[in-house]
Amino acid sequence: MENIWSFSFLTELLFGKVFFSWMAFYFLHSFLLTLSVRSFLSSRFGLSQQGYRLFFNLFSLVSLLLVFIIQLRHEAAQIFSLPLALKMIAAGFLLFSIFMLKQSFKNYRMAVFIGLEKETQMPFSASGLNAYMRHPLYSFSLLAFLSVVFILPSTNSFQMFLASVLYVQIGYRLEERKLIEIFGVEYQNYQKRVAALIPRLFQKD
Repeated sequence: MENIWSFSFLTELLFGKVFFSWMAFYFLHSFLLTLSVRSFLSSRFGLSQQGYRLFFNLFSLVSLLLVFIIQLRHEAAQIFSLPLALKMIAAGFLLFSIFMLKQSFKNYRMAVFIGLEKETQMPFSASGLNAYMRHPLYSFSLLAFLSVVFILPSTNSFQMFLASVLYVQIGYRLEERKLIEIFGVEYQNYQKRVAALIPRLFQKD
């Protein structure tokens, strides 16, 4: 295994091609969701709100596949080694996070989320996992990526996790700006009661 303390190795570990591929994907994801960009592109190409969401999801899927292709084709260096037992535990966390991601989607109407049905304004709800954390999709996505780091401890998997951690810190705050615009004080009170990413041991009243 290459010396992990060498400058070239640390540079590749922290700021390699895979890292910037993920950051580009995340930037475009947030950029296309901003209200000004959505409004401009919708009017420019005559898209309804439903049509724009369908376009956005198709674009996200294609770009995500491209990032995975870049990651799979990019040569990776191992950053540490783990016994099989620990990798099996990490695999268990990965399966758990996938299950919890599935549970997180219960607060969304999938046909609307994908863009197959028209979006309608729904009352604010903090049911299911959202009663314990405001952004379970982000939380369990990070847990899944961290699990992959321990299953496949390489520069590629670490860069994927690092880029995701950095994006989530920005992404959930941008999302909450929009939610405050929609739900106002109701959502601000929810922010005070419920943690963003990691559930509190004791929730505030």
